[in-house]
Amino acid sequence: MPFRYRLQKMLDFRIRKKEEQLLVVLKAQQEVAMAEERIKQNEAEIQQTIENRKQADYKMMEYYDNYLHHLWDKAEALEQERQRLLTILQEEQQKLVKCEQAVKVLEKHKEKKRE
Repeated sequence: MPFRYRLQKMLDFRIRKKEEQLLVVLKAQQEVAMAEERIKQNEAEIQQTIENRKQADYKMMEYYDNYLHHLWDKAEALEQERQRLLTILQEEQQKLVKCEQAVKVLEKHKEKKRE
């Protein structure tokens, strides 16, 4: 008679939960990467504005200064958003670790029962 593990449904459920959590973690990583890309784009725009300001007419300096202040405020907001996304990513990774541990426990139990 072949071996039939009585908690196989529970093991399958936990494996499915782990895979779902892995997808959530990957999505959170993508969001963090996109936030970092937006930060890089903003920094490049700041540098470009500084370079353009050096060659601009003196009458335009006030407008360049206002725009630079806007870009710096935007940079702070983007950094706060990145920090928020990083904390979400860390929480999701902790959930993934717990799911993996739950799966390992049942897999070890299954191996012991098989013996």
